[in-house]
Amino acid sequence: MVANLEHFQKRLEDVHAAAGKLRCEAFVDYTPVVAGQRLCQLTLPSYNRLVAFECAFVSARNIAFKDIVCFIWVHHPEFGQFNATGKTRVTHAVWRALNPRFAGVQIALRFIAQLPRWRWLARFIRPDAAQLQAEAVAEIRRIIHEGLHDFPKDGPTVAGEPLPFAFQAQVLNLMRRSLGLSFAETCSIPLKALAQHLREVLHVSNAGKSSMLSEAEQQVWADYQEWRQSQVIAKRN
Repeated sequence: MVANLEHFQKRLEDVHAAAGKLRCEAFVDYTPVVAGQRLCQLTLPSYNRLVAFECAFVSARNIAFKDIVCFIWVHHPEFGQFNATGKTRVTHAVWRALNPRFAGVQIALRFIAQLPRWRWLARFIRPDAAQLQAEAVAEIRRIIHEGLHDFPKDGPTVAGEPLPFAFQAQVLNLMRRSLGLSFAETCSIPLKALAQHLREVLHVSNAGKSSMLSEAEQQVWADYQEWRQSQVIAKRN
């Protein structure tokens, strides 16, 4: 596609609309559900636990079953440092949810349902273990992205980059000074909502001069500036 001003305007409108929708959803109180387990929302403390436990969802490792269990247990209402019984029970529940019984029967159904006479059996086919695990991984990634993507940034960052601890300390101090919230109150705010509070505090404290653009919006702006520069060079030549 040949770039022009209308092209960038349309891209910016699209990312504005998407960002606006996500920012409205940031204040919707809902319960995340992964592998049949009802979870608490992602917060600064729970995110830091994922980092401390070296969970693959916040590192560069390949994701395994133990990483799914780690995320679910860290955000489970019964999570506790010494609750070994609860952790074992949740681990077993997740295993059962992601590894359905009668897998051999399902394999046979998939084969038989391909025959014209037995296609009606397709209604009884259920997702296999690989599909269920992929769905759980996708949902966890969505939850993490939803919590982290809208924090103010100087520019585009590498996907999955964790929140620096120094930045977290700045967030805690800024929320305490600006909104009078204690560290405990700030830590209890879901990350997706905390990002919106932080953006507004920065916007007001800088007299409207701080950038309120999302990462996607910044990318459109960067592409536009590159395009404008290429237009200037083309005119000079």
